[in-house]
Amino acid sequence: MKFLLYTKVNERNVKHSLGMPEYSYYFVYKEFKDVFSEFGEIVTVHSKEEIATNYELSTANGVDCVVVFFCPPHVAPDVYPLKAFCVLAWEFDTIPNESWDGDKRNDWRYVLDRHIGLICLSSHTREVVRKEMGADYHVSDIAVPVWDSYAAELPENSVLATERSLKLDVEGNVIDSHAYAITEEKFEIDCGTLNFKLEPWSGKPLQFVFDHEHTDSAFLGGFYHAEGWGTWSRMETPWLFLQAKISGDIEVSFRARGFGASVGKEISLNIGGVVEGFTLSAESTEYHLDFNDVPPSNIIRFVGLDLTPPGYDFDARSMAIGLESLVILDRSGDRRVTDQPCNHTVSLDVSGLIYTTVFNPADARKNWEDIVRAFCYVFSENEKATLILKVTHQHLSSMMGRLHFLLQQIGNVRCRVIAVHGFLQDNSFRKLIENTSYYVNASSAEGLCLPLLEFMASGVPAIAPEHTAMADYIDEKSSFVVASSKEPSIWPHDPRLLKRATSYRVNWESLVEQFENSYSCATTDRSRYERKCLASQENVKKYTASSLIKAKLEIFLKQVKLL
Repeated sequence: MKFLLYTKVNERNVKHSLGMPEYSYYFVYKEFKDVFSEFGEIVTVHSKEEIATNYELSTANGVDCVVVFFCPPHVAPDVYPLKAFCVLAWEFDTIPNESWDGDKRNDWRYVLDRHIGLICLSSHTREVVRKEMGADYHVSDIAVPVWDSYAAELPENSVLATERSLKLDVEGNVIDSHAYAITEEKFEIDCGTLNFKLEPWSGKPLQFVFDHEHTDSAFLGGFYHAEGWGTWSRMETPWLFLQAKISGDIEVSFRARGFGASVGKEISLNIGGVVEGFTLSAESTEYHLDFNDVPPSNIIRFVGLDLTPPGYDFDARSMAIGLESLVILDRSGDRRVTDQPCNHTVSLDVSGLIYTTVFNPADARKNWEDIVRAFCYVFSENEKATLILKVTHQHLSSMMGRLHFLLQQIGNVRCRVIAVHGFLQDNSFRKLIENTSYYVNASSAEGLCLPLLEFMASGVPAIAPEHTAMADYIDEKSSFVVASSKEPSIWPHDPRLLKRATSYRVNWESLVEQFENSYSCATTDRSRYERKCLASQENVKKYTASSLIKAKLEIFLKQVKLL
């Protein structure tokens, strides 16, 4: 038997696929391939053409062959009548049973009827498929074999993770709440504590548009959410963050307007200590400022705004400045230095009680902002508590602006929130697991949640709801269970946005309560914390041990007559 394992993402492009729909399926494939190798030869393929070539060669040599797609049914290339099946992660209570946009493959029943069966990653999905496809359809729930890869023996004398010390090198960026000074009037960034990978400036124009149709507003600090015309600020010194250090002679052109007492007042732009002034108009106006001999800098600050409120009822947006767009041009010519150093890794140093969550900020199911709000609400006065947000998306703009605005709303707190944006090598990811006290999940639905399983396999208890796929391994013994209730939802790839399924609304008050309970447990009840560590491992072992996965896969392969 030969298994053609199809995945769009591979080892070469995985770093550049962060946040893409196929990204998580690569890790499912990576964990499954060794199990499939127990039953025959495996060949990894990435296209319909590779499938056809390998299938023809195998059958010509008398070798039975099957295609295993690590992707949802509507994404799998149509190879009928070749034998094929999908390995599926799905989190809703219905599967797509309608077609749209003239594509009958959007109706998963059409694809599944042409496949010999289906492997899904949870008992929840298995029952959803059976409800639609019938009790006779060959569908098996086989989780990713996590246990054997991530199982770790708990340290005998340091089970309580209250004083962990994490030192990590990140190939990317680190957003640290302690790098900001936050008051009602200020949202300042301390450039001396920045942990960003800054690229050299090529000298090409840098162009930004700050309306709601663009993501450039993500790089602003002290501004509010973008609107149709642009964005606005009522802070004293709002700023723009650049991912490259500009220097030399430059021209900055921007379109802005003044509000309230700032109208008619001369304010200034500060770039690396070089300051140029301009007078704000009440109308949208194009400004052009020339800067000479600017030292390398990646922050542009607006300085001198007047926040004096009018003496009558007013819209808060009428207080300072509105910003629509900005362009940076190089005027240094041959005199500009182009060999600025670029930091390829940034260092992270954290100690205390560490909570971690791994998520794609473009995935609305993850509710990561609720996690940040609840964490800061509970630990506002606790400098020993840290929340690490491991971001799995290739673009920094996917969450930087939302996190900045969230920190601005929350205000000054003593706890620490750290967003890690970038790829972690296996050894760095394991170091993160080893030094995490609790894993946090506030998702509205999960098809598996592979990071949660990986952390639990290493003895890290969870704060998580007990629904969808998580119901297979989350319980009161292993975790601090967050309450949730059903609500209408959409199929995430359906552009019609029709309510055809349900997901779960996480109870924020319960999330707060479980943060409080978890901290109390870790700091005052060693034996209870240890029991949860051990129960986490036991649950994952029962669910994902390779011996179990192999046995269930063998049964499935016999059902579909491949063995």
